[in-house]
Amino acid sequence: MAAPIWASSILLLAAAIRQNVDKELAAVPWTVHRSGAFGSEFLRGRNRGGSESELDPERLALYRRGPAIRQPDLGNLSAGCRRQLGGLVEDLEKKCAETQDEAAEKEGIFSCETSAWDLFTWGEALAEALSISSPELEARRRSDVPVPVEAEEALERLASWFQPLANAPRDALLWAGFWDGEPTGRTNKTALLKFADLMERQTLHPSTPLGSLISKWEDLNHCYGTDTRDLMNNFWSFASLSFVAGLALVRQQGVLALVNKEMRGPRRLGESVLARHEIPSIGLAIIEADWAPHVVLVDLKGTCSVTSSFLQSQLLPSVQKLERHFLVDLDSLDSVRLFKPFKRMRWTCVDCAEASGCSLDERLATFLQKELLSKPDGI
Repeated sequence: MAAPIWASSILLLAAAIRQNVDKELAAVPWTVHRSGAFGSEFLRGRNRGGSESELDPERLALYRRGPAIRQPDLGNLSAGCRRQLGGLVEDLEKKCAETQDEAAEKEGIFSCETSAWDLFTWGEALAEALSISSPELEARRRSDVPVPVEAEEALERLASWFQPLANAPRDALLWAGFWDGEPTGRTNKTALLKFADLMERQTLHPSTPLGSLISKWEDLNHCYGTDTRDLMNNFWSFASLSFVAGLALVRQQGVLALVNKEMRGPRRLGESVLARHEIPSIGLAIIEADWAPHVVLVDLKGTCSVTSSFLQSQLLPSVQKLERHFLVDLDSLDSVRLFKPFKRMRWTCVDCAEASGCSLDERLATFLQKELLSKPDGI
């Protein structure tokens, strides 16, 4: 008995729909590169920074006493940098004051001015002190090496008011290379923020309270000369670790990073906050918090072949620092515990080149949402 005409029509329609869907999926304007789990060879591939396994004496002195200059002379800076840096510090002091007991500050127990400047005068050392491992800290307490008292006090002050400014209420999105003057509109800040909304995510900068303050003062773009390099490095080291600590605290499953940077040139990827501070902070948080996120990198220039491996290499410091930090020899069986989170984490890079027609649109957002939540094979 022949099938009814309406049944044949439905079958033909279904076949046509499947064909169109298959064509659409096959014609996506992006290319996906997935890395397997990071094994022990990844850690052993780190460069050894030297043979010493103890902290530098100058670093120890800094931990114990704090920086010699607690507030830099702004008179030596350019007018633009002086306005931006002074304005940001003043705003940070106000945020700090909102959380502190006035009596305590009047009595000198707590100084918001000092705490705000700590970010710029020794933020890098504080970030390192913040990530001192429990084994190392206990070993110091049992030895003649002093525990970094001044650093601990500075960190306690910052924890009370600064960390909340860096926490994102929604899943966060990292980025590098988006700017308002970009002529095509494909990779400007507006496109970035619209895409963050499509992804139902929040840029750490400028969408968190801290990011909003930094954006208010033009990202401190007048403060990147040789005379302010240390100030900026200190600030971004601690701010980035604070941003990432917020992600690890809520165990964010997928970390999305959008990159629109060349590997060479004056604004190269290696000089970005993402590469110098945020990705290394993720690496330390993975070990410290036993956190195994799925990192998804979207390269808007379509150069995953170079950017992906470079950013992976930024996840961890030198073997020397790792061995000192965790008191293990990476060639020994004791180092196995360091590898565990990396064996569970995954890394995906998506080539999204303009020439292929890829853009920050709803179609890409839908794909990335699924990719970020996907499970490894076999799970």
